Amino acid sequence: MTQMNNNPKAPSLLELQDANLEAVSIIVAEVKILLAVSEEDKSDPVVHTLRNLTKYLSERNQTASMLVSWGYTWDAEIILRSFYETAARILFICFAEKDKRQELANEFWLEFETIHSIKIARLVLL
Repeated sequence: MTQMNNNPKAPSLLELQDANLEAVSIIVAEVKILLAVSEEDKSDPVVHTLRNLTKYLSERNQTASMLVSWGYTWDAEIILRSFYETAARILFICFAEKDKRQELANEFWLEFETIHSIKIARLVLL
């Protein structure tokens, strides 16, 4: 594997990818602990939304890492856009007032679904 620059002490892209995946694994494990909830809370739409968004965030990170390691930086950058959008959604829900979180979760699952359905219907009509 080639070095990232002419510095022989610089880590290879493979070493950086391994370190990134290890860090992501640790973060995902920590998030699982933080989001560990009782069986009663699993049906809570806010908890459900945050768990799914966190899983999606992790998947996007791993995908971008693999694309960069294969030299597809343009494609990785496109994937990172959805990563950043998802991170913003997670933070938006987490930092919202407690009584507002339920409304945000419902908006995410119900209103966005309606918008998506309208877009699909328009494509079918074309």
